[in-house]
Amino acid sequence: MKRHLLVTALLASVLSTQGCAWRSYSNDVYTDADTQKAHSIVMATVTDVRVVTIERGAGGAGAPAGGSVGAALGSTSNHGNGQLAASVLGGVAGSFAGQVVEAHMSKTRGLEISMRLDDGQRISVVQATDEVFRKGDRVQVRTAEGKSRVTR
Repeated sequence: MKRHLLVTALLASVLSTQGCAWRSYSNDVYTDADTQKAHSIVMATVTDVRVVTIERGAGGAGAPAGGSVGAALGSTSNHGNGQLAASVLGGVAGSFAGQVVEAHMSKTRGLEISMRLDDGQRISVVQATDEVFRKGDRVQVRTAEGKSRVTR
């Protein structure tokens, strides 16, 4: 019973650690730091849109958390002389699995939106895929402190 509780606690710590690393690239999400700041707005015409992958960067918690869970599970699978070996193998397998899960969770789909500003300058902005943009669309580019968002 104690081992099942330990495994549950370790799994919960893995999931909560992943939740802390979340950062949204949506143009509808503002952080506290983004609020109450003036954003300059310029008009633009979309010239190209392509789907990209945004990597948030792994926090490094996947391997140790997965290793802990794997070692705990391995220690419950065997009794006697093989218990240590099962714990070590479970830890190695769990570490690898945790690393793979973390790498997968740190990626999201995004859009690279290329535009021609009304003054003729050409720029592109990468953001989440939460709004559909097409070539020829008129859009607003909102910028504050070097961070830009594209909206309708």
